Amino acid sequence: MLSVVNPYLTNNRNITISAVFDGRTTLGADSFISMSINATMGSNYTIGNFTVRELTASFVRSATPSVLVGQTLEPYVSINGSNMKLGTFIIDPEGVEVSRNVVNIKAYDAMSKLGVGAVSLTTDYSDISLLAASNLLCGILDVDLSTHAYDLLTTSGSDFTIDIPKGGNILQRTMRDIATCLGATAVINVDGELDFIQPNPSSNVDINADFYTDFSLISDDICQVKGMVLNVPGETEEQKVSYTYGDTSETFFTIEADDSKAFTTQAELNTIAANVGIPFSYYGYKLATVGMPFIELGDYIHLTDIEGIEYDLPVLTYTLKFENGITSEFSAEVPETQTINNGGISGGGGVLSNIVSSLNTGLIQTKNLISQTIEADTARFNALETDKADISDLNAATARISNLETNKADITALNATNANVSNLSAGLATANQAIANKADINFANVNTATINQQ
Repeated sequence: MLSVVNPYLTNNRNITISAVFDGRTTLGADSFISMSINATMGSNYTIGNFTVRELTASFVRSATPSVLVGQTLEPYVSINGSNMKLGTFIIDPEGVEVSRNVVNIKAYDAMSKLGVGAVSLTTDYSDISLLAASNLLCGILDVDLSTHAYDLLTTSGSDFTIDIPKGGNILQRTMRDIATCLGATAVINVDGELDFIQPNPSSNVDINADFYTDFSLISDDICQVKGMVLNVPGETEEQKVSYTYGDTSETFFTIEADDSKAFTTQAELNTIAANVGIPFSYYGYKLATVGMPFIELGDYIHLTDIEGIEYDLPVLTYTLKFENGITSEFSAEVPETQTINNGGISGGGGVLSNIVSSLNTGLIQTKNLISQTIEADTARFNALETDKADISDLNAATARISNLETNKADITALNATNANVSNLSAGLATANQAIANKADINFANVNTATINQQ
């Protein structure tokens, strides 16, 4: 990558873009209207996840192939004459919109195959190596294992084994557990291979104020992760065992063991902690840059700001955008309070107690979700049962309510089979047509009531 990074940072910053459909049709920059690539390891520093890269793009219709669904899309950038691949994406069958002059596309990398409907295993695998388990996953995803992943699995992961039962869609859990053992996040890299990455300060990319358009710290304090806890369930609550590593009085990771039996001992916790590199620290930040398509998840940015202050910033989320030029946005969050209440105490830049066997993705599908607080810009539920709902604004095509108590009701149209009103006070009641099978009104104060038909 240095063959691309160094010339860009030291010489002219010429970037062009192209895309190849299904290995056959190449589109140049003139055919692009816009493109965006998004990926995240988690909003804050975490391990034991896998991420799916998402691409959205708009192309000139006359330049694109007539058949798009199921094809692969490989975007490239050329920096100072050196070509660099940005990933291999599979076009979503429901992600193609064609208008008169524009084709809009959504596509995802091969990790998306672990979603709903993923292939289930037909054979039980017990006590197999992480390398063997990763090769099974590669076969299902139809990708190769990267050289970097192979090296990690045969060194950092050599002391672990894992159980994979047949049937059911448990491959997501398997991928997460392998990543947890390695202290990493599972990704499909830009070459279309399965890889496991963790933020690594040795991968620093040095940039200065000439290359960013906006930079801010989420907190002036640095977040320090000092320890880990491993909870191993037993047949009863009393038989549950917890192991600790390092300092768990402030900011720490929590790992919950599961039926894969990949991590159940103190020695395995020690190895995971060593793979993560505990203790470590980092700043929460937001950064917008010009160019920088060569920076990826897991990289560190060594930034010198306009005042000459230096920061080491892990890339936990990124968005690469092309629209009359390339811009990149990077960030990492440090939570102000605990993510999960596991006994951590606030300190440093806030507590980071993460359940690392959890999954952070754009889509969560679950039979039961128990949460004290859910904040969402848009929430869609096929069925919602709740004892109490406080709603400042409700728009509903159909609302069935057994018991309604309200201080104020503004109703444009009311159709009622049965309306029982103990007390009705109205400044003005006007009805062109009032139809009711039964209306019992014990007391009504009405200044004006106009009914055309009764």
